[in-house]
Amino acid sequence: MEQLLFNYWAVILEFLFELGVFCALCSARLNRRANFWGRLAVSMLALLLACFAVAGFYTRFGDSVPGRIFVYVLLFLLAFGVGLTVFDEPVWTVLFCVSAAYAAQNLVYKLYLIQYFFGKLLGIYSFPDTVMGKVEYRVMYYTVFALFAAAVYVLFIRRMRDKLTRDKLNSAVLTVAVIILAVSVILCSIEDILFERAGMSVLVGTARPTLLFALRQASSAVSAVCGVAILLFLSRTLEKRNLQREVGQLQHTIRQSEQQYKISRDTVDMINIKCHDMKYKLDAAILGSGVSADAFADLRRSIAIYDSVIETGNPLLDVLFTEKSLYCESHGITLSCMVDGGLLSFIEDGDLYCMFGNIVDNALEAVMGIREREKRVINVVVKSREGMALVQVENYFTGLLRGEDGEPVTTKDDKNYHGFGLRSIRAIVRKYGGEMSVDAQGDVFSLTLLFPTVD
Repeated sequence: MEQLLFNYWAVILEFLFELGVFCALCSARLNRRANFWGRLAVSMLALLLACFAVAGFYTRFGDSVPGRIFVYVLLFLLAFGVGLTVFDEPVWTVLFCVSAAYAAQNLVYKLYLIQYFFGKLLGIYSFPDTVMGKVEYRVMYYTVFALFAAAVYVLFIRRMRDKLTRDKLNSAVLTVAVIILAVSVILCSIEDILFERAGMSVLVGTARPTLLFALRQASSAVSAVCGVAILLFLSRTLEKRNLQREVGQLQHTIRQSEQQYKISRDTVDMINIKCHDMKYKLDAAILGSGVSADAFADLRRSIAIYDSVIETGNPLLDVLFTEKSLYCESHGITLSCMVDGGLLSFIEDGDLYCMFGNIVDNALEAVMGIREREKRVINVVVKSREGMALVQVENYFTGLLRGEDGEPVTTKDDKNYHGFGLRSIRAIVRKYGGEMSVDAQGDVFSLTLLFPTVD
C-alpha cells in the first residue's frame, strides 16, 4: 500500500501535473465548452480517481517496458479525454494539442536530467537524505523545470498556439500527432527501464558509474534532440497548413476579381453608352424648352460624372479606376490617378485586378473614417523609375499602426484593414519578382510596390 501511494503521488500525479501545464499552454486559444470550469472540475476529480488504478498497474507492472509503455499511453489518453470534455474543438485539434504538450513535457524533463547530472558531477547539487534535503530538491526541481518550460513556451508553443485555429486539421497532422505519441512513449519507457536496471548494477558493483553517467547523458541528449525535432515539425506542419489556406483564399479572391472585372467592365461600358445618348437627347430637348442655361449646364455636369472614363493605357485598370472613381465621387472622396497602366501589362488580369482592388479598397476604408474633406484623398501613381515599374499609393488614416509579423495593422475594431489584403498584395508582388514596402508617417499611410519591367 505504501508503494502504491508513493507511485500515485510521486510518479503519476507529478507527470500529469507537468503534462497539464503544457496542455494548458497549448490549448489556451481553443474554444471552450459551456460551463468550462464545472466540466474541468468534474474531469479532474474523475482523473484523480482513475489514477489510483493507473498507480496500481504501475506498481505491479511498471518495471517492464510493455508495462511502462501502457501506463504512459493510458495517462495520455486520460489527458486527451479531459481535453475533449472541456474544449469545443474537433477531435484532431485536441489530439494535436495534447501530443504537442507531451512532446514539450518530455523535452523539458530530459533537459532537466542533463543539467541535474552535470550539476551533481560538478558538486553544484548535494541534497542530504533528510526531510529538508528532499524539500530543497523539490524546490530546485520545479524552479529549473519552470525555467525550461518558459523557454520551450517562447521558442515553440507560443507560435504553434497562435496558428492553431478552429479550422479542421488534415490527416497529415493527425499522423504526426500519433508518431509523436508513439516515439515519445516508447523511447522514454525503454530508457527509464534500462537505466533503472543499470543503476541497480552499479549498486551491486557489476557496472561502472562513469560509463552509466555517459550513457545516461547521451540518451537524455538524444531524447531532447528528438523533442526539439518533433516540436519543430509540428510548428512547420501548422505553418504549411496556414500557408495553404492563405494561398487558397488568395486564389479564390483572384478568381472573384476576374469575375468582378468582367461585371464592372460591362457595367461601366453600359453607363457610358447611356450617358452619351442622354447628352445628345438633352441637347435636342433643350432647344425647344424653357430650361435656363445654368440649369442645363448643371444637369450636363451631373451626367458627365458618369461619362468620365479614367484612361491609364490598360483596359483593366481603366475599368477598375473608373468604377472606384464613381464610388469616391458619391462619397466625397478624391481619387487622384496618375497611372501608366502599360508598365504593368506583364501582370495577369486576375492578379492585377485583385492587387489594385485590395489597394484601393484598403485606402477607401481608411479615408471613410476621416471627417475633414481635405484629407479624404487617395493618390495613386504608376510610373517608370530607373527601368522599373513603380506603384505608389498614399492616403490619410485614423488610428495607430503596429507591427504584426512584419505587416502593419490598425488598432481599430475592423482588423481587416491592412490585414489579409496586404498579405495578398505582397503575395502577388512577389509572384512577379517585385518588392513591397509600407510606411506610416504621422497620419499618412504609404504603400510602395516596385516591379522589374518585362520587355
